[in-house]
Amino acid sequence: MRIPGYIVVIASLVTVVELVLKAYIPSLYSALGLYIPLIVVNCIILGRAEAYASKSTPLLAACDGLGMGLGFTIALTLIGIFRELIGAGTFFGMHIMPSGYQPVAIFRLRSWCVYRAWRADRGAERLKYPEQRQQEGGGLRGRLLQLRKGCLLRQKRRAESGKPGV
Repeated sequence: MRIPGYIVVIASLVTVVELVLKAYIPSLYSALGLYIPLIVVNCIILGRAEAYASKSTPLLAACDGLGMGLGFTIALTLIGIFRELIGAGTFFGMHIMPSGYQPVAIFRLRSWCVYRAWRADRGAERLKYPEQRQQEGGGLRGRLLQLRKGCLLRQKRRAESGKPGV
């Protein structure tokens, strides 16, 4: 019961900090938006590791940590492979899908673009520019189109300036 208690306390404090940042320091909140809830996820992962390590020998705890790390690596790799197959029809750069395959556009966007579109669609952004949203289709689709244009413009500017892109 100790570990779930820690997680509830940390999750509550992180939520309070997130809401305070959102209310009083929106620029910092927008910069850290995704990373604040990740503190809770890291707490859960480390809490699980600590719970196992406290009841095991160092060798078993090290093997467990190695296994958990490999498990997360495999899971993230599989998610990336799925995203690449659906979004581009390739597997590590090799074309796998038939020539008539139409990639799903949302999987080709960078993850942060999708996240920002989702957050913007949830929040006050939908109240700021109603005319612009109607011109571009409104809702999440309109916001994704706006962000896609922004991503393409940033890539173009980076290419023109000679700076390496991310």
